[in-house]
Amino acid sequence: MEDQTMSNLERSRIARADQGTYETEVSIGGREDLATITEECSKNPGHTTFKSVENLSLQDFPQEYQDPDVLECALRQASLTVCLVVNYTSPSRPEKFPGSDNNYPFYNMRGSNGSRFGTGSILAIHDIDQYSSNCKCYCKECIASGNPKTEWGKIIVLTAKHVVFNDEEGQHTEIELFYDSVTRDQVCKLSGTVKYEQMDYDWCMIYCPTHDMTLVRKLQDNLHRYDDLKRNLHTKYMPLTPKLAVVTSHPHGCHKQITVGTWTEREELGPKHTRYTYTADTCPGCSGAKVWILAEYEECMHTCHMHSQAITVHRNMSGVGWY
Repeated sequence: MEDQTMSNLERSRIARADQGTYETEVSIGGREDLATITEECSKNPGHTTFKSVENLSLQDFPQEYQDPDVLECALRQASLTVCLVVNYTSPSRPEKFPGSDNNYPFYNMRGSNGSRFGTGSILAIHDIDQYSSNCKCYCKECIASGNPKTEWGKIIVLTAKHVVFNDEEGQHTEIELFYDSVTRDQVCKLSGTVKYEQMDYDWCMIYCPTHDMTLVRKLQDNLHRYDDLKRNLHTKYMPLTPKLAVVTSHPHGCHKQITVGTWTEREELGPKHTRYTYTADTCPGCSGAKVWILAEYEECMHTCHMHSQAITVHRNMSGVGWY
């Protein structure tokens, strides 16, 4: 039986530690406890290496990468980064990883409504109109109305599976865009449905319908520019064998931050599947964040690595990415 004399902060600490090396933030008391949790952080006290979107500059990059296009690419990645607030933990979470003795994150939180915080990245944006096949919107509002809209957008968010385990959790997940400052004045929210997930590679995709076509166009512009920059930077830097690694995330469920480091190990895990170890700093709340590896592949538009684990304080590991 749960000890009712424990504070929400104490319960959060226990749940956070129970995930092992993974880096989802837990706040049983919700967002109101996050400031205290951030102040108590023992992994990166003071968070001096974390830069806000507003404060990131060329000087935050190693000298060989102090390139305006590198800076813009990092900021475009930031514009596509989202904060995930997961308000339910599925009873379907396994006790162990399949075929392993290792504990699966948040097994002991099953069935609870305590909030967990992670990060995701917008992978693709589709606009759908009345001339498209299967064009009717399937959001909750349209289903309830009986008259679904025929012009809408579908925003696909990629995160780690240990953050959002299945659609049961996905239905209780808030997706916050543009959480760039403590004021939260630009935040807009989406909700969606988990369509694809993979435990071995630790990723899941959430499909989010929206009627806000201005938002769809804005995100499409950002994604197109981001992809163009990555292609150009591949051509420019690939002959130099660059080691730059950049992580944009929502540490401790708070406003967006960017960290810069280098990748130290690259594992080949089958055709077109890799995993990286890197020094860019992370904290709880960073699970699921996009890890940008400069000039990784020519097919860089499709390369996707999400932050997964902290091996040591300054040595972190992605989930498996593909290209």
